[in-house]
Amino acid sequence: MQKISESQASEKVKDNELFAQMKLQMVYAHVRYLGFFLSKTIIEKHTFHDKNIKTILLDLIKIVGLKSLSEDCGSVYASGFFSPKGFDNTREALDQLIKKMRPNLVPLVESFA
Repeated sequence: MQKISESQASEKVKDNELFAQMKLQMVYAHVRYLGFFLSKTIIEKHTFHDKNIKTILLDLIKIVGLKSLSEDCGSVYASGFFSPKGFDNTREALDQLIKKMRPNLVPLVESFA
C-alpha cells in the first residue's frame, strides 16, 4: 500500500499497469482472511452438543491458517511483519497441531461421508 500511495503515476496507470498484480494478491489475501475470521467467529459463538467439537474445529481453522501462511508467506516477510525465524515457528506450530489432531482426523473425514 505504501508503494501505491507514494507513486506519482495517475490512478489509471496505478490500477491497470503498475500495481494490478499486487492489488489482486491483496484481494486474495483479504478473502482468505475473511474466510478464516468468519469461520473462527461462527465456531466460537456456536453451541455444540459436545464441547470437544469446538476445540477440534478451532484447531482445524488454525491448521488452515498456518498452512496458508507457510505456503504464501513472501509478502509477510518482505514487509517485515514476521521475522526470518517466523517461518520456522509457523512450520513448527503447524506440525504440532497436526500431531494433536491426528487421533481425530479419521472420524472427521468419515463424518462427511
